[in-house]
Amino acid sequence: MLLEHQSSLNRNMPLRLLMYVARLYEKIIDSRSIYMDRLVTVPRPEFIVFYNGAEDLPDHSVLRLSDAFARTDLPEPPPLELAADVYNINDGRNADIMEKCAELRNCQEITCSDCAEILRSVKA
Repeated sequence: MLLEHQSSLNRNMPLRLLMYVARLYEKIIDSRSIYMDRLVTVPRPEFIVFYNGAEDLPDHSVLRLSDAFARTDLPEPPPLELAADVYNINDGRNADIMEKCAELRNCQEITCSDCAEILRSVKA
């Protein structure tokens, strides 16, 4: 599972996550083994983005690598896809997730209080 925390919306996250997972696979797989006949098994990836930025997002959305493909006129489905689940962790959003994960809740609270402090200093 690859987790990413974003304070701004980044529609390139699926591409970045693809690059991250490729690097991870390179580290855990013997490079010679991919040239053998025996199937090399790899951990199944899951891609999750926790978002707490200023843009209003729904509680859950999905960013897809295929949205970045240059040609959209080709038949579906694309030959390669990566879907990243985006969870909005702003105050009052996804309460069930925030209740279950104190670390994430604390991260969200720190970020929100930091943002509030910055806003106060800018207005002063």
